[in-house]
Amino acid sequence: MRRTSEEGARVVEDTWFARYPRPKKVVTDNGPEFKLEFIAMVKKNGAVHCYSSPRNPQDILAVQRHRQSLVDKRLLRANAKRISYDYAVDDLVYKRAYLGLSDKLKPMASGPYRVSRVHTNGNVTIQLSPHQFERLNIRRVFPKHPVPPVATGPGY
Repeated sequence: MRRTSEEGARVVEDTWFARYPRPKKVVTDNGPEFKLEFIAMVKKNGAVHCYSSPRNPQDILAVQRHRQSLVDKRLLRANAKRISYDYAVDDLVYKRAYLGLSDKLKPMASGPYRVSRVHTNGNVTIQLSPHQFERLNIRRVFPKHPVPPVATGPGY
């Protein structure tokens, strides 16, 4: 059922404006029920009419695609300096220490420890002692000998 602008204005005035304090601003989309009669009713009640995102789904998709491309570019720029490392069994790694809020003089890592297992979900198992193992996420460990950065920019 398609609502007309006159019907939309009547419904909003009878249900919202009659029961609650008058708003200062009314935000709507570009739907067909928010045309001349609705805008006149909003102005009559002393509110300002503002539009939100477009009603047309194609326009919404275009805006979302543009925003996603901006997010992708930002993530690429943020991750450009990171070095990825694939851990293997018998690699030596350091375990990052939790520093807390005030322990600035604590060691930042402990180890080195030997990697005993590499899991597919982003975890590794390290051997703390001959009979003690600990499973950690790869963000909590870093290699003993860091990988040199790979030059991928222009001019290389």
